[in-house]
Amino acid sequence: MSTNTLKQLITLLAEQALSIVDQSSGPRVHNQRFSSWIKDEGGLEQLLKKYDVYPEDAYYWIREEEQSDEEFEKAAFEYAENELEDNFNRWQLNYSRFNYPITLYRCVETPDDEKSINWNSLGVHWSLTVEKAVCQWGKGGHEYVVTALVPEGAIDWALTVYHNVHPTLGDQEDEINLIEGSKIQVTELTPGEGTGGEEPTQVKFTATV
Repeated sequence: MSTNTLKQLITLLAEQALSIVDQSSGPRVHNQRFSSWIKDEGGLEQLLKKYDVYPEDAYYWIREEEQSDEEFEKAAFEYAENELEDNFNRWQLNYSRFNYPITLYRCVETPDDEKSINWNSLGVHWSLTVEKAVCQWGKGGHEYVVTALVPEGAIDWALTVYHNVHPTLGDQEDEINLIEGSKIQVTELTPGEGTGGEEPTQVKFTATV
């Protein structure tokens, strides 16, 4: 299957998924077509600046021999836009498969044991997959992976879409951003780095992000 054919298929599936979302109830701030979304973000050039992505540097490898600077710049921006659109359509397709409450994961670090975890302020950055729930900016303390059931209303869709569409980082973290102050249902606590690696603990209580 060619790259163009695959892109057309992804776009078609995303359109079908979006039509299903259109018919469902509830607010959908993420429920947009790519052209509308990128316009709301200020246009292609402004969005790439927000992402700190400069096409001439990020996609230097697409430059052809004897291509002028102007031709290359145009080709690089077109490549960036196509990549953004592909990411956006994949996100829409993935979203259509979510069931709520959705299971999300977050790594938290504490100076002591799990008793020092602040369950009233767990943080807003969560992941769709446990493998990508890591404490990226850890300070060498005790790490725990929190598993929680999250209602749809707790998700910040604007930020979630923004991060998942990022042309170079979007698929690295499977990030879901939550609305600060939202309530979630914690179901499991798994000890990680610096804890001795004990078995997961099954729990059931309400926490705040």
